[in-house]
Amino acid sequence: MDQARQWLRGPEDLAARNRLNVLIDGIGVGFATGIGTFLSVFLVRLGASSFMVGLLTAMPALTGLLLAFQVGAFLSRQRQVVPWFSRARLFVISCYALTGLVPFVFDHNVPQIVVGIWALATLPQTVVSVAFSVVMGQVAGPRGRVALMSQRWSTLGLANALAVLLAGQLLERWAFPLNYQIVFLVSAIGGLVSYTFSIRISLPDQEPAPAAPGQGSPWRQTLGVLRQYPDFVRFMASQFVFRAGLSMAMPLLPLYWVRELKASDINISFINTAQTVVLLVAYLLWTRLARRTGERRVLLILSLIHISEPTRPY
Repeated sequence: MDQARQWLRGPEDLAARNRLNVLIDGIGVGFATGIGTFLSVFLVRLGASSFMVGLLTAMPALTGLLLAFQVGAFLSRQRQVVPWFSRARLFVISCYALTGLVPFVFDHNVPQIVVGIWALATLPQTVVSVAFSVVMGQVAGPRGRVALMSQRWSTLGLANALAVLLAGQLLERWAFPLNYQIVFLVSAIGGLVSYTFSIRISLPDQEPAPAAPGQGSPWRQTLGVLRQYPDFVRFMASQFVFRAGLSMAMPLLPLYWVRELKASDINISFINTAQTVVLLVAYLLWTRLARRTGERRVLLILSLIHISEPTRPY
């Protein structure tokens, strides 16, 4: 009994306990988002238009573009960011379960209602995106970020791959749309795991940033800060171009799988699992190379690889 209690409490060292919570949180997130890869496929099978499938992919980015500065300013005034991070993540993952409930309640306009649910989820998604770097940076410390993130992405990727395989098997067992409803409801397990362990991350209180009246809008203040760091601006500009091309293909994949290939759910699960496993292995290899040669050289190599393979599906 004492050993069980000790296991539940985790390591005595606070830093080690925080890292463990981050890793288990990643497992919960990986499980839920693995099942979530079928969300766009679900919309396509419901008969959603190509525009709606693209909107599902675009909405988080649009909300982030409009509200990320305000969310960042709000979080900078909070003594503790972890509760906002954990609760926002729980809300986002709960939207998978809400999606599963929609066909039970509504007979018509199901695709529109599902897209509406995920439109509401974009605000907590923005909170998670902004808070993630803050929380992970404080947990990892100034020198442990690469090690922590490599461990997190490895465990998250493994959970993601296993969840996709499990979802593919479950989707084959029941008729549509009940199969998707059950799978999306099962994803709530990942949300509960994520919240249970992420809320346990213990960080020192941060001194709330004082309000800065008379300095203009958050956009203007941010632009003023960016002028002080031209290297960061160049990095973000290259990221914008890179991710714009990367994201352009995302809504096309489920449309192609369902409408053109007529792929079954189990085949789609194999495609996603293979992609996740390759990413997991590549992440481990490139992380090890980055430690030896430096992150800048690895980024340049990978950028050239992506440029030379413009037709590769992501």
